[in-house]
Amino acid sequence: MSKNKNMLYKAIQDADILSSGQKKVLNIICDSDYPVSAASILDLMGTSKQAVHFSIKKLLERHFITREKDRVFVYSPNKERIIELLDRYNKKVSLKEF
Repeated sequence: MSKNKNMLYKAIQDADILSSGQKKVLNIICDSDYPVSAASILDLMGTSKQAVHFSIKKLLERHFITREKDRVFVYSPNKERIIELLDRYNKKVSLKEF
């Protein structure tokens, strides 16, 4: 895992503004080099379809991910919100170092 992906993973896991389901879905989407379908997320998570769709819906509402139609709906991270998560994490880490 690259240093940037490792830091992003830590930032997502540390985010107190995301539920555990949202963290899992967001990690899957951010870890992919291309947009991800809900079916792919469901396969990787191994939880119920309802839980995956609920987390996707909440991440869309909160603008952490974007959706586009490519035969089926596919999801990508919203770079602005991801940068916000990284900034929050870096500030928290720097405060702990004092």
